Amino acid sequence: MPDGELSGLFINAEIYLQYANQYLDPRQIDAVDPSSLLIKAGLMA
Repeated sequence: MPDGELSGLFINAEIYLQYANQYLDPRQIDAVDPSSLLIKAGLMA
């Protein structure tokens, strides 16, 4: 699986959020715009 596809999976499955919820204080968790991240990664137009 190419890195871009892996990044897309990570973003779409909200794995970053699962990690944040488990290991961070809720005040440390920022809002995330998945569409913006996918565009920056070149996975969406």
